[in-house]
Amino acid sequence: MTQTGVYVGDDPSVLASYTKWAGNTPSNVLHFLNNDSWAGFDSSVPWAAGLWKGAAVGNIWGVPLTVWGTSLEQVATGAYNDHFLKAAQALAQTHPSSDGNLYIRVGWEFNGGWMPWAAAGHEDAFVKAFQELVTTFRSVSSNFKFVWDTTNDGGNMDPAKAYPGDKYVDVIGTDVYYSPEYDSWDAKAGFQHDVARDYGLQWQQDFAAAHGKPTALSEWGIASDNASDYIKGVTKWMADHNMVYGNYWNADTNGYDGVLSNGHNPNAGAAYKTAVSSLTDATPAPAPAPASSDTFVFRVSGDSYQGDPHFQVLVDGHQIGGTLTTSASHAAGQTQDIALTGQFGTGSHDVALQFLDDLYGGSATADRNLYVHQVSHNGQTLAGDAADNHAGYNSNGVANMFNNGSLEWHI
Repeated sequence: MTQTGVYVGDDPSVLASYTKWAGNTPSNVLHFLNNDSWAGFDSSVPWAAGLWKGAAVGNIWGVPLTVWGTSLEQVATGAYNDHFLKAAQALAQTHPSSDGNLYIRVGWEFNGGWMPWAAAGHEDAFVKAFQELVTTFRSVSSNFKFVWDTTNDGGNMDPAKAYPGDKYVDVIGTDVYYSPEYDSWDAKAGFQHDVARDYGLQWQQDFAAAHGKPTALSEWGIASDNASDYIKGVTKWMADHNMVYGNYWNADTNGYDGVLSNGHNPNAGAAYKTAVSSLTDATPAPAPAPASSDTFVFRVSGDSYQGDPHFQVLVDGHQIGGTLTTSASHAAGQTQDIALTGQFGTGSHDVALQFLDDLYGGSATADRNLYVHQVSHNGQTLAGDAADNHAGYNSNGVANMFNNGSLEWHI
């Protein structure tokens, strides 16, 4: 069943009014991170995650592939992966969609010319930058699913030239809008135009089928009261093609007024409510917890000499969470809890913590060390006397100095 989603801007109260008007709770809400600058990108993550924390619906995140002033070629080198890593760690904690997944729209509408990640003439850099982001996000959680998202208006390039590869894409998405002055005043003809146009809805289905991927409408909207046949066409298309989700643009932003929940397009609004009701049939249940979801918390501190200590965590030999560090001073009695989430499946697993950059300058004050005070798995402490004998803390949870090599546990 296709998930019904909605974009309501940055106001949770609008979601409440939309839900009351529509008569059912959407499966998810669409959000965007900031692409003005890297400082704006970084600050928008905790702000947006906190803003929607209380909304008991799933989240679909539009994550910029770069920001204004930074080229795709620069991002493709991996030099900005630290921004992606921090975003992934925060977004991993947000509410998943009703299927347990967190959908990430990476560099949406790249085949248009209006985004800082516009791919025309930069296809190879777009592909490599996309791959860098996906790899970074996957190091944090397997719940992330990545949407390669085009604009349905034709754009200015063949999207296939910027396809990152099946390994890096989970869903083929597109954005489609009805404006009668540009499409057709006949809403049924307007929908058929969006199906048949270059890189339109039929192209999306054909491309996805060739790559064995499901499809989604990451954004769709109407901006007139005569759009009932367009709405019927879109929702039937979603159902007929078993799309993962469809997010309606219930907002007046970016020069497009698609708001239906305020009643100013009553005929279109009535058609929408009927069509969406037929897709959902019932209010979706709260999103289930992903099967075999795992959370590790590592309580650490360090001695900093020419930089803080860095480490990585491996589960069954696969790195999770990227390269980690702590600035908590062991000498000052500080500790830092670092949480990592993932979905590793049932059964036993081998967990290893590896200290990456031990450094000794010849004295106790010129020594970089990492201390592991405690490790917990799903809230249960892995006591020192129950851990592998390489563990760097004793049964009382007191950290011993950890110089090099790895600590290991079996869960």
